[in-house]
Amino acid sequence: MQIEQLGSCLVALISRHRKEAVETDAQNKMKESEDITHGFTVPCYWQSTGTVLYCDSASMEQRMSIRPVVIVTGANRGIGFGICERLLRQLCYGSPPDSAPNARSSSGRPWEFWQDCDGLTLLMACRNSASGHTAREQLLKQFDLHISRLKELAHIERAKKFRENLNVEVAVVDLTVASSVLKFAAWTREKFTYVSHLIFNAGIAQFNGVRALPAMKQVFIHPSTAVKAPRYLKERVGDKTGDGVGLVWQSNVLGHYILLQSLKELLEECPNAQGTSARVIWMSSLSTFLDHSDYNLHDIQLTASQHPYQDSKYQIELLAAALNQAKLKSNANGAFHLVVEPGIVATGLDQFNNRGLWRVLRTLTFVTARLVNSHSFPTSAHDAAISATHAALVDLHPLEARLESSDKSQLKFHSRAPLKRKPYVSYDQSLKLDEVNTARSAQILVVCDRLYESFLPVQIQRE
Repeated sequence: MQIEQLGSCLVALISRHRKEAVETDAQNKMKESEDITHGFTVPCYWQSTGTVLYCDSASMEQRMSIRPVVIVTGANRGIGFGICERLLRQLCYGSPPDSAPNARSSSGRPWEFWQDCDGLTLLMACRNSASGHTAREQLLKQFDLHISRLKELAHIERAKKFRENLNVEVAVVDLTVASSVLKFAAWTREKFTYVSHLIFNAGIAQFNGVRALPAMKQVFIHPSTAVKAPRYLKERVGDKTGDGVGLVWQSNVLGHYILLQSLKELLEECPNAQGTSARVIWMSSLSTFLDHSDYNLHDIQLTASQHPYQDSKYQIELLAAALNQAKLKSNANGAFHLVVEPGIVATGLDQFNNRGLWRVLRTLTFVTARLVNSHSFPTSAHDAAISATHAALVDLHPLEARLESSDKSQLKFHSRAPLKRKPYVSYDQSLKLDEVNTARSAQILVVCDRLYESFLPVQIQRE
């Protein structure tokens, strides 16, 4: 009798353990499924470093109302306006095509996180208020026209709801004036509790001529790079801002860094408010693949550089790499730093080549490049903006391995536009974080930090 009772107990105990094991396995499978489909419980994506890619720690009410707060600098024209235009069109769909892993409409699955996005706050940061408001009116007019052309009922209903919750504001900020940047940041902190995206697009280039001999040499020896990354363009050298800083450098690098540091707390609040890490997207250039052996360590502000525009884009990649490396190595709520480049597209940035004969030659060069099947020449700012919108919308989980390897190289998103086909995005890890580049990025950080801290007391006194 005792033996039978003992046997029954053993059977019951084994059954209980089996049941618990099955339940545990089912729970694990359910969580894995939720991780893949982004379910409505609390799925998380973690890197092996312990960094959160996104985590739905927000409440159900918050998740049902995903509303990004996006700041785009230089948003009133060119690539900046194209980014704003493309971003609105993407987010009026439950699954934005640009959020697919390779940003092609024919393959890859868009990130389902955006299905809960029912609104957006877009801050168009511009130097000129009148130009900014004109751009805003044009942007909304074009977006309304886009909605009116939608054919599927589900898309129409969603787009109309998104349009009702769309808030587009114009903010005046001059990146070449530190006090203007700090004032804009203070206004942003007062008005918003978080920022989800900083898209650093604004920049200036002071091209004013062509060096004939270097041009002939590059055209005959390296015809491809002569078009993609010309080293023969003359640039004004030595110009400084009212702050006493290199003009091109402050506009393209330092101004954005000051804005980044001033909004750091709002970026860190994004995971709590929206369930996903904030993103800082730096606009680089195709020309950064060139050799930078002549880079001057004693000319961080690029006042003596013969190529301040291209060197500033190189510095942007160094800066983004250093900041992203710090993010990946820490278990913090800081933003991810992503580098994008728009390809070669005709905008108002290059005033020299926008005039007369040079404009004609540039147009012929671009058309020829497209005819020989070069994918680096988008026909419009809207197409050129795809790398930025893709970086803003894509799920970073599939890119985890490449992001983790960024201590060796910086991941870069490229806009690509084949002739008679839809634009797409390609990736590479062109900037190697070797000993030289690591030292250079550290030096840039030190200089930027020092200048940022020097401007703060002045701004406090003015306030």
